[in-house]
Amino acid sequence: MVVQRKFVPLLALATAFLLSESAAAVNTFGMRDDSHFSLEARGNNKDGSVPVYKDPNASIEDRVNDLLPRMTLEEKVSQLIQGDLNGWMNLTDPLDNTLVFNQTGLEEMIRLKGGSIWAGYLTPYEKLVYAISVGQHYLMENTTLGIPALFQSEGLHGFTDNGTIFPSPIGLAASFDTELVSQVAGVAADEAEGLGINHMFAPVLDLSRELRWGRVEENFGEDPFLTGEMGHAFVTGMQSGRRRNTSDTAIARVAATCKHFAAFGSPQGGLNIAQVSGGERELRTMYLKPFNRACLDSLSIMTAYSSYDGIPAIANTHLMTDILRKEWGYKYWVTTDAGSVDLLITLHGTCETRECAAKVTVDNFSGEMGGDQVRAGTVSMDSIDGAVKGLLQAKFALGLFENPYPYDDYLSSIRTSESKEILHTADTESIILLENRQNTLPLSTNIGSVALIGPQVDRVTFGDYVFLNASNNGITPLAGFKQYLGNVSSPTKINFAEGCKLWSNDESGIQAAVETARNSDVAIVM
Repeated sequence: MVVQRKFVPLLALATAFLLSESAAAVNTFGMRDDSHFSLEARGNNKDGSVPVYKDPNASIEDRVNDLLPRMTLEEKVSQLIQGDLNGWMNLTDPLDNTLVFNQTGLEEMIRLKGGSIWAGYLTPYEKLVYAISVGQHYLMENTTLGIPALFQSEGLHGFTDNGTIFPSPIGLAASFDTELVSQVAGVAADEAEGLGINHMFAPVLDLSRELRWGRVEENFGEDPFLTGEMGHAFVTGMQSGRRRNTSDTAIARVAATCKHFAAFGSPQGGLNIAQVSGGERELRTMYLKPFNRACLDSLSIMTAYSSYDGIPAIANTHLMTDILRKEWGYKYWVTTDAGSVDLLITLHGTCETRECAAKVTVDNFSGEMGGDQVRAGTVSMDSIDGAVKGLLQAKFALGLFENPYPYDDYLSSIRTSESKEILHTADTESIILLENRQNTLPLSTNIGSVALIGPQVDRVTFGDYVFLNASNNGITPLAGFKQYLGNVSSPTKINFAEGCKLWSNDESGIQAAVETARNSDVAIVM
């Protein structure tokens, strides 16, 4: 059933369900039932006072500690499992702008997976804002406790949904300019914030020490110091500031996500998600250094798919608990990468059942599952509470309990003149000149002809983590050369030959490319 209608309060329905639970079940839920508040009205105090978690002037710690014991086990588990915007929206057609939602799908998604919602879709901005508004209004107005959700997307080198796209991180790192990287992250946050996206999966702090790995461009390089400095600048730029109309205790506007914790970027054989080997010394002197520098104030951290010395990251108590939580004192949200809990069964072979995988993961405060395992005694409520507490910390730090909604003027912050100036600087500073024999560069605009050769000449390439339509906001090198030479009234002739395709063994065009180069004064191959 697809409908568009006003929300109807569901407190009576929730109350009837809760009152039907036995006293033993209430105790299993780990909820208090004393003079402070009653079971059937957990969002309010018995004496009529405002609950601490609803007080914007209370400390984040006090608000978390007040809210957590009010939550049922089902509500806690719902916080831990990632939901999806397509649960109540039809997002199959990236050009469709129909503003309707599925009420049944909305209620079911929020009930089971209401803590964080994936919203990284290519879709018109108006539809995205509508979908997020529907979800947040339902959470705030039609659930007992009114806990807003994190709405998530990608922003590794620019907001992916048709935002300003910057050079890939490996290029940004080549600038050696932390202030510039902070500005880049700030632009991504600006564009996401107005649309209602409050959680971005960036930066990547893996080290590019295995060059056969196909994701090297996502990293800031092979050096732990440079990666840490760039990562710290990125987190600072993305989180700095405060959402509109939030409490003074809010400390960020968009949550950054440091990933992939830890040692993910150096897999054996360069194969993605293959195991990484090294030992404790290499772990601490190389792989953990960037995270320790950049991420202690990041509102979330994402775990790695891989194992380190044979122990999967999400099942590594030494890594996730001893080091991250106890030694470093990290207090915010730790989330698993998509599907990584099941990889304990299908890849690592350390579990045979999802119950086992859930227990191992949740026990390390980064879970996706729970519920029945708690009732069965295989997963402790303390583990569930520890994971949920980190998520609530992040939500209060973002000020979402006061204002989780998109802004009416969301278009005013997308691809602005200021962001384009930062983009131009980033593009310029990311270029590295390795050699300049006989002072060949810069080229004169008075040369007779230039051969542009290669499959990238007539193609817009922005790197990984962009949507297909992002190319509409760029121009090809071929078009750029023609435009520039036309603007300066240059007599230089452009000779173009593709030569070959990016992914093909067909060499039939290479001879033509060779002839094009021979017939030109200068050849540029890309």
